[in-house]
Amino acid sequence: MSGRDGKEPSARASFFHRTAPVVTSIIRGQTPGEIVKWAAASEADGAQGIAVDLERYRPEFRTLKCLRSIMEPFDLPFMFFAYRDDKFAKVQSDAARQEVLLAAAEAGAEVIDVMADLYDPHPMQLTRAPRAVEKQQRLFDEIRKRGAVPELSCHTPCAVNCEQTLEMMKTMEARGAGLVKIVTRVDTPEELAEAFLTTSVLKREMKVPFIHLVSGAFARPHRMAAATLGGSIVFAVHHYERNKEITQPTVRELLETMRLINFSADEPGIRINRAPSPYPVFVPPNL
Repeated sequence: MSGRDGKEPSARASFFHRTAPVVTSIIRGQTPGEIVKWAAASEADGAQGIAVDLERYRPEFRTLKCLRSIMEPFDLPFMFFAYRDDKFAKVQSDAARQEVLLAAAEAGAEVIDVMADLYDPHPMQLTRAPRAVEKQQRLFDEIRKRGAVPELSCHTPCAVNCEQTLEMMKTMEARGAGLVKIVTRVDTPEELAEAFLTTSVLKREMKVPFIHLVSGAFARPHRMAAATLGGSIVFAVHHYERNKEITQPTVRELLETMRLINFSADEPGIRINRAPSPYPVFVPPNL
């Protein structure tokens, strides 16, 4: 760990205004000490940011003091998220989870994740109900008052094509979040090809920082290469856990893949002028 006790949030690195996507390690743990241990190990492996998933974080530690103790030892930026899979909640309450996330913002987190169907659960995790959207925007204000950036996120249970993904992301962008994220499924080679196209289109069309990732049977190629195609943040894990879907690469795997690909959509290198091809352009069916 490279930090100091009592560090002010402003002294940490940031997820924003970087020249390359931030490799961010997702950490889960029951106690502050467990999260600090794996965050330190991730930092040692090269992680540039930490994302804390509160799904198994014990209720007695969901205090401002304990949340601050997680971040104090580090120079890295932190984000926090809490979805509808809280292992300790007898009833999954959208409102109750936001109280913990607001405490994390006050404790020094730079980014707070807000589900795009917060206050109005939807199968595609994106509500369009005006009252729910207004409540989300008021929550954005509360997050910003505490010095953090609201991220609006959506995880779809199915494949979503490029046009649909762009529409969903622009809808989230219009709500005023400082960062928007979507994770869609890819279970066939064709869906994987569409995901690569989608990342490139989002890079061109989005006005705010974005995250585009995928899950599913064909997720790993996109997860490995997404950092070179666009997006502000890419996720990894320090190690694999039993009974967890192995979608995210490890921090070391992702950094090594980025090094070997040695390409960035921001700096594509030398452009070669090619003569027109004598062959007709191949158009894949159903795309």
